[in-house]
Amino acid sequence: MRVALLYFMVSTVCWGQSDLIYPWVTNNTQFRGSVIVVNPHATQAEVTLTARRADGSSEQVQVSIAGFNHFVETTAELFPTLGDGPGYMVELQSDASDLQGAFVIRGTASPTGSSPAQANVVSPDQAAPIIMFNFLPVPDDGGNSAPVIVNLGPTTATVTLHAYQNGLEASVTQVFVPSKHPFAAVTSELFPDLQGDLYVIASSDQPIVGMAFIFNALTEPSMSNAIAIEGLPVIRPMLSLHVTECPELNASCQWDSAPVPYVRTTSSTVGVAAGVSTIGHGHFRFSATGSSYRISRIAAEDEAGITTAEITGIEVGQLVQPGNPATFTLLSGRTNGELAKLRYIVEVATLGKVFDFKINLRSN
Repeated sequence: MRVALLYFMVSTVCWGQSDLIYPWVTNNTQFRGSVIVVNPHATQAEVTLTARRADGSSEQVQVSIAGFNHFVETTAELFPTLGDGPGYMVELQSDASDLQGAFVIRGTASPTGSSPAQANVVSPDQAAPIIMFNFLPVPDDGGNSAPVIVNLGPTTATVTLHAYQNGLEASVTQVFVPSKHPFAAVTSELFPDLQGDLYVIASSDQPIVGMAFIFNALTEPSMSNAIAIEGLPVIRPMLSLHVTECPELNASCQWDSAPVPYVRTTSSTVGVAAGVSTIGHGHFRFSATGSSYRISRIAAEDEAGITTAEITGIEVGQLVQPGNPATFTLLSGRTNGELAKLRYIVEVATLGKVFDFKINLRSN
């Protein structure tokens, strides 16, 4: 699977009036490709197409496109010298202005033997030092994904790939991409310890463009352009608290945000139905952003010594992680007409006391 996907897997000396990049096209038994050029003008366009693999092998061809016409050719016919093998980028140059283009990749392992995906060419002015691949999943049920990067700069690019998941920068790796060359690798190889849905940001010391590819278990492809962004995310570590007064936790509960550390004192008198020995005092949820937090201490007591107090749903040592919140409930026993002084405390390692709730309670 990995070898097949890697098989699937620029810039120029001088940009002309039409300068376009096909980040990744293919010609092998797993993936067949086609190159499309559109001439929307009345006059004939003379076009130079240069294909270049990551290993430096290349082939250049010239084609003529009549006015108001388009050119469509398979990669096998267009670049016969390169032959079967890993994918390659294609650079288009022409003195004709405003040419457009697209490319098609066809996966051959599907029941039809030809599962197509199409994407548009990239203009060099879309190159940037930081680009984002919005969705690069590593499914646990087969399939994979792959980022493709093309270095449009004059020297070898040092590219750092940052993988984000569940509100965290989950992994970082670095690759080197020679000038005027493409780079491609399956996501599971770049980030072998990660699984599930990711987004990836590539930061480089050279201008780059990119494509994101996704494959299902049959290696049927889909693809989209990477986008230029201004900077890396600044994920500020934060522990948040949410509160609900719903009597039971369910999807219809409306949670409200509360500051951390949460310090509150309240008084209430409640009536309790006969036969009910436990009283609930609200539900709470900790959620984390940018870091993980470990519950280091839980305490619940009636300082008046009249009834019982308990925090349920969390335990000492539990991690509150991005995407994995911790929900807990405050409980007590009946007070039989006396005044209980309940206190509930939660502490988090490195943060100290984050929850201190006092309730002056009288019940029947």
